[in-house]
Amino acid sequence: MNGFDLVVDTNILIYLTIGNSSMAELTRGKNLIASFITEMELRSWPSLTTNDIRLVNKLLSNCRVLGSNDEIKEKAIEIGRSTKLKLPDSIVCATSIFFGIPLLFADNDFKRVKDKDLLLINV
Repeated sequence: MNGFDLVVDTNILIYLTIGNSSMAELTRGKNLIASFITEMELRSWPSLTTNDIRLVNKLLSNCRVLGSNDEIKEKAIEIGRSTKLKLPDSIVCATSIFFGIPLLFADNDFKRVKDKDLLLINV
């Protein structure tokens, strides 16, 4: 992939799966990176149809999915404790910080994180 790296929150990928054209334009040419948490959230929607599963899998195949490590785990704990951000969001945020990649999100809860190493891009 060529272009700018972006860690994407789950809601960004949801917008892409439902065909949001402005989100598609915003992410076009970018290297989309997802936390394993984002993958799990997307794939565990209770109401996914067979077609939805195909769309989600196709979208995820175009993303680099990153796992966790002890540093991400500790940073997520710190974020959760200091901001009361939900654990999945804390993990996504910590992943962005650990890898030094901007986080693209559409959830204002992330604005509570005041970390000098986090670049938030709100849509």
